[in-house]
Amino acid sequence: MSKLWNLTSMKTGPIRDKLQKELNISIPKACFSSKIPKKFKDEVNQSLRIKASPYPEDRGKSEAEITHEHEFYLKRNKIYFWHTKVKGEIHSIGNNTTIMKKSANPGFFDMILLIQGKIFVGLELKHGDGGIWSADQIAQHKTVVSLGGYALVSNSVKITDAYLKSKGLI
Repeated sequence: MSKLWNLTSMKTGPIRDKLQKELNISIPKACFSSKIPKKFKDEVNQSLRIKASPYPEDRGKSEAEITHEHEFYLKRNKIYFWHTKVKGEIHSIGNNTTIMKKSANPGFFDMILLIQGKIFVGLELKHGDGGIWSADQIAQHKTVVSLGGYALVSNSVKITDAYLKSKGLI
């Protein structure tokens, strides 16, 4: 069985140099860009990059700040909500290295809204500069929508307000 090698991802060094010499080929260096596209689909884990907020006043805000603004907005509009953020556990694996163990409910919404006592809205919040919408989050979103609920990914109160108004929920 032959092995497949991604030669362009090899760092310069003795192994790369030896392969170039033995195979009599030139292995190009991998090219990387520091610019991340506004939206991309990662074929490995099917995640999506969420664009930065279209509102300049929201750019640069952390997810915690966006969450706090949503809390104020929801209270002002008398919408019941619950926080559902469940963080994973951080474990040390030695050599000054830590890993994050996944939570029990990967992909579940950051907030659950209950509108008019009967309408379920799942709200996934991202920081003002965008963020990653994971495959687990996409699956939860699709499930809620397929069952007749509403689901939204937002990085601005203005986006959330416009969405709820467009659906006739407020």
